[in-house]
Formats: sequence, structure tokens, C-alpha cells
Amino acid sequence: MPYDPGLMMGLKLLYFWNPESALVMSIDVVNLNAAGPWTLETDLLPGSGQGSNDIRVYGIFGKERRMLGTFGYRTAAYIIEEASWIFELGGTATAVQIKDNFIMVENNTYDLITFYNGAGQYSGAGSNLTSMGFGYYAVVGLEAMFDEGGNLEANFRVSRDNIRLGKGDGAYQETLWNFAVYVTWIIPPHVGDFVRASF
Repeated sequence: MPYDPGLMMGLKLLYFWNPESALVMSIDVVNLNAAGPWTLETDLLPGSGQGSNDIRVYGIFGKERRMLGTFGYRTAAYIIEEASWIFELGGTATAVQIKDNFIMVENNTYDLITFYNGAGQYSGAGSNLTSMGFGYYAVVGLEAMFDEGGNLEANFRVSRDNIRLGKGDGAYQETLWNFAVYVTWIIPPHVGDFVRASF
């Protein structure tokens, strides 16, 4: 199913107790939108003709929010004074909230996820399918250090993420391997000194 990740924003924090070792925490937030086709085949639709099958293609759509958090240990092995290898290990937390999941049939919308609230009342996915799963990750990468302060990282990350929807024994759960390549600019803690010195 094709998807449009929309806007993804994140924050990464490091606490160094020496140049090679640090604790790492990151939080990323993203809205996911997915859309794709589904096929309905029947000989009972009006105008299909007696004894012949009618095949029609409609759309299926999904919207969800995700918050991805990591907490881990980072170490470095220097190649030269201005560059080093990076190795990182830690845990992940993936929070998922389903906002919408529906199909279109002849310009009509039908929700695929509804919950009976009693007294003839129903609600959509919303807060009913919100949950968090825990996993782990590993990172290997390269870091470049600048004389003025700050670092630039190019990383490859492998993670084993646990996706949960709903609560209790009836919750949906799936464990996935995910791979990512990303670049991070780490702002030096004394960046304000450089900004003030330039004016």
C-alpha cells in the first residue's frame, strides 16, 4: 500500500561523560497516511449482467500517528582526531494511534474500525487503538567533528520494533525488523557563545 509519511520531526539528546562514551535519548513523531486499491468481485451488482461477474476497484485508506523513542549507550572509536566510528545499542518504544481506517464504495465511506459503546452508540478508531510496544536497536556510523564545535553523524540503524494496537488479550501485535539510514547534526552545548561572538 503506498503511503505518504507527511512530516516527521525528532529530537536527539546526548550526555557525554568522556569523549568516547555517552547516553543517548531520541524522540521522533510522525503522521502516517496510507492509500491503496482493493477489488470487489460479484455478479449481484446492478447492471452487471445476468451470470457474469462484475469486478470493481475501490480505495482503502489509513491514517495513524506514531511516536518513536529510543534510549541507549553510545561509544566511539577514533579513526583520526576529527573522525570516529560510532556504535550504539539500546531499547525502543513505539507508540501507535490509529486515527482512521476506511474504504470507499461508489463515493460512500465505510469505517473498517468501529467500537460499540453501548446504548446504540459507536465510535471510530481514535483512542481505542492506542498502545505502546518495546523493542531494541543497534547503530553503526561515522562521526565528523568540527573545530568550532558540533558533530555531524551518518548512521545506519537496525531495530526490532514491537507494534501493538489495542489493549488486553485481544490486542493486535506484530514484531518488525526496520532499517534506516540517517544524518544527524549535533549542536554543541556552547553554541550560544559562537552566535554571540559573531555579532
